[in-house]
Amino acid sequence: MREDINKIKARARDNRTNFFILIITVIVLVIATVLAIKVWKHEHYEGNLLTLQNFNIRKAPKLDAEVLGQSSNKEIYWILNTVRGEASVYGNKWYKIKYSGEDAYLVKSDTNQQVITSAQADKLRAIYADTNPFVYDEQFKKTLKLFPESYRLPLTYLHILEPEWEFEPFYTNISFEHAVAEQSEPENKNLVQFEENSEYFERFAWMKKNDNLYDGTNWYPANAEAIAYYMDPRNFLNYSGVWQFLDYRYSGNKDSSGIRSIFAGNEFLLQYSETVLDAAKAEGILPEALASRISNEIRIGDGVSIIAKGLVHPEQNPLTEGQASPGFLPKEEQIEALEELRKSGAISDKQKEILADLNNGGAGYPEPKERFYNFLNIGAYPDTSKPMGALVNAARYAAGEFEQEGSSRYSSLQLPWTSPEKAIQGGAYFIAHDYINAGQSTPYLQKFDLVTGSNSHQYMQALFAAVNESDRLYTAWRESSNSWGELEFLIPVYLDMPETTLP
Repeated sequence: MREDINKIKARARDNRTNFFILIITVIVLVIATVLAIKVWKHEHYEGNLLTLQNFNIRKAPKLDAEVLGQSSNKEIYWILNTVRGEASVYGNKWYKIKYSGEDAYLVKSDTNQQVITSAQADKLRAIYADTNPFVYDEQFKKTLKLFPESYRLPLTYLHILEPEWEFEPFYTNISFEHAVAEQSEPENKNLVQFEENSEYFERFAWMKKNDNLYDGTNWYPANAEAIAYYMDPRNFLNYSGVWQFLDYRYSGNKDSSGIRSIFAGNEFLLQYSETVLDAAKAEGILPEALASRISNEIRIGDGVSIIAKGLVHPEQNPLTEGQASPGFLPKEEQIEALEELRKSGAISDKQKEILADLNNGGAGYPEPKERFYNFLNIGAYPDTSKPMGALVNAARYAAGEFEQEGSSRYSSLQLPWTSPEKAIQGGAYFIAHDYINAGQSTPYLQKFDLVTGSNSHQYMQALFAAVNESDRLYTAWRESSNSWGELEFLIPVYLDMPETTLP
């Protein structure tokens, strides 16, 4: 009997040992599995990608690789990782994604793509599948009813991504066809850039109406199809495009962080960040909006236009395109520019005299006693009769030639703009009083005049100016941790809109 009891005890000990071994094994397997998943995710998963425009999906991260399809803003892509590939206009980063069950690649764009959370992705997928059309709140449902049906789905996407944003329709009370026709005449009302044999400008070829040159060396009139595309708000109801409908009225920002993110990489502009902030607050303008407009008008990469440095004088026309007024140039550059004019047969008698004087050791063009600065290209009306005609007009405005000296407006504008600070402060007054306070409080409404009834009170001639400004605002907002406070977007609604967008 005792022997049987000992056997039973031994088996019990063995069972307990086996049980403990089993528990330990399970724990080890669970830990290993969790770690494996984390490692796999680290190596193979970066997030959910929402594209805001169509991108070619390729078999390899190269521009000549086989195209497998195009991305859609109604699909969400699973990012496996980010790789270096062939450089494009967006840079050399590519996303490796899953597409139709296989590995594929599309270029990484900071302005036209958005990595979203799993929760946001789930909500969007529910909308795509039409399985949960009530993911938004009751107040937003009321807002949606104010917009036409074709606006509602993209606005719902934006609401899911940014539930604090507010959208308000701006009813134009005119037909879309009529609005496009009004913007098509005169033909220099909307200009596009184009250069032959340029890979970069090739994509704009379809926008050009004819060969009539209106500004510089590459600004031509836009055709009706291009105008219709840029005027149709539905083409830009996405994460980066919607910023052209941002209401520019001041919302209480307290520092210059957003301004600095817009000016990032440009030392010249960065030194005026606080001046821009103070000017914006004084005139009731969203500070980032003023900074974005300045950047849009005068920034050239890490430099700025010569008008922002006071190098165009209204009494000294530049001799060639892209060059400062001759009095600001060294003698050697004055001679070189005049020689080019002589060779081309475009030199005047006065210029011949100055060239002869320079060649004999003379002083040449005298340096102007004053500089005039224009940070917003105000008054920069095109004039093809002279080199840099638009900038000469901007210099004339900065010198006070277009306003009545001694008037209260002249004083409020702080004319003449003999310093960058005056140009910024006076420019802010101009935008606030001539546009924002007059009802044109968004980049779109400043580009396309739907307020005054004249269709001519427009800040910019470049057809895509509002879109460019929108891209800058979006990038700055994203890089400043989305900390601009409450934002409201005024989105135009036309009568008799086309069923589908163009092109």
